[in-house]
Amino acid sequence: FFFCACLGISCVKSPPSSHSQLTMSKAVALLVFAFASWANERWMAAAIDSTVTCPGGVQKPMLWEITQGEGGSQYPSYLIGTYNLPADLMKNEEATGVAHNEYADLDATIQQAMKCSDVAYFQFGCDLADTSMNALGNYMAHCGYYPIVNEKDAIADRLTETQMVNLKAAITAFVSLAPTQCKTAADSLLESAKDIVDNVSYRTTLLDLYHQSIESINPLWCEPSESQAQTYDAFLRQQFGTSKPIYGLEDVGQECEVYQGNTVEQDAQLSDVMSTNFKNPLWVSNVTTMLGDMKQVMKCGDLTQLEKLMDFFKDLPLASERNMQTRNSELEYGIVQAIKKNPGRKMLFVMPVTHIIDAAGRTGVLSLLAKDGYQTAQAGQSTSLDCQVSDFEAPGALELGQCLKPPSQNQPTSCTAFETTFDRMLGTDVMYQRKKHQPPLCEVCVNSSKACSCEIDWEDTEVFKNLCESTEVDGTFGKVYWLDMTRNPGSTRTGRRLAEKTVISLYQNCYASSCDLSQLQSMATRNWYKTDPDLAVASVAI
Repeated sequence: FFFCACLGISCVKSPPSSHSQLTMSKAVALLVFAFASWANERWMAAAIDSTVTCPGGVQKPMLWEITQGEGGSQYPSYLIGTYNLPADLMKNEEATGVAHNEYADLDATIQQAMKCSDVAYFQFGCDLADTSMNALGNYMAHCGYYPIVNEKDAIADRLTETQMVNLKAAITAFVSLAPTQCKTAADSLLESAKDIVDNVSYRTTLLDLYHQSIESINPLWCEPSESQAQTYDAFLRQQFGTSKPIYGLEDVGQECEVYQGNTVEQDAQLSDVMSTNFKNPLWVSNVTTMLGDMKQVMKCGDLTQLEKLMDFFKDLPLASERNMQTRNSELEYGIVQAIKKNPGRKMLFVMPVTHIIDAAGRTGVLSLLAKDGYQTAQAGQSTSLDCQVSDFEAPGALELGQCLKPPSQNQPTSCTAFETTFDRMLGTDVMYQRKKHQPPLCEVCVNSSKACSCEIDWEDTEVFKNLCESTEVDGTFGKVYWLDMTRNPGSTRTGRRLAEKTVISLYQNCYASSCDLSQLQSMATRNWYKTDPDLAVASVAI
């Protein structure tokens, strides 16, 4: 939701009752605490109004045109500001006489910018809420768990007995104070947190639990009919289409690091604040109202109000310049590099609107672009962009299978070309006469409650090895590598899910000898997270 961008992090929507799919950034947590009392003074109107009245009757789309050179004649590109809203709230209502729930697609100017653009760069290459195996799968699930390598890796281990008692009571009170339309989501929260005192089965971080709590009273999302609704970000991706490419400006790994970022001391402080505020009816009401009224800020393009909100958070430690300013700079750098990488192409950039403007003593993307010689201007309502519809076609991050790939990391061309060629040669026969056996020791290890290791048996590997090492692409030959997979590396805990376990030679792959092994290991680890929703910490050695 809104405050994620105040921290330099993005948000996506998932049903509050499903922990494995909760992918909204957790560092947002403490921001709402300080804001709630102020919200009561500023926003006592209804949280969700069917109509929006903009200040001065002026409505501007969250869209900017980016140009460079004398008179702005070079590099015409577009920048769209987003926010974690259901897509339907950002669609324009049809003309008089049409039912209230029937909408046109988008603001006409934004729609025009999307049609005219050749290439799009969103904050992330793929939708973080897309849990299909073609996208992020289960990758974001582990971000909400404490790493088992931590000495205190459960809420019950981090808080005192008194703090645990107070926290449980506060959650119960919080659920009872939830607005009527959010009762179902709040009850699901209470059910999911019932085992919070168990330091074995309950792995969720306190920051993630706080996120689930706030999400359960968010009027934009809490109703069952909205919990699976399409996000505005996902809708923009859909509108851009699949024939033109969408890439990412930031690495999803940065998002994950924010989820697990709290120290033991920070969790203790967060617990005390939750125990106080979750029992306060006015606080709960204000937060609900505040979240709902962000619809008006986005619909009106009200940057003045947005700046005031961000300025209010400037003294909060989690909204420090380390978070916000760094990621603003990274996003701006990504825009500049993308424009240089695509000469002659009309570019579209999409990111949370709170990265875009100057506020709270931090420099936004627009000002950073100005320092690099780019001109920007916000489009007015129904502004004509005077551009031609693009017919450019190319695969994007999703189509290339690069949703988890850091944008700044690239293997040598010969490495990626070899992978494509060798996969084509294998076709559907991925084993290529090889036989793989799991010895009894491995079955015992997998189900053991103690640390262990075992090795997979492979037979008839020579034909595969010869094919790999004799294949040449761009002057580079292949080489056979073994992949050793370790679950919970460094863990001193016992238990089937918590103990350290290593399977040696679980996979045998062929890579070009020119490939960067560190990148291969990183991607293999991320793909493991992608396929295993229960994986808390993993390591792959090639």
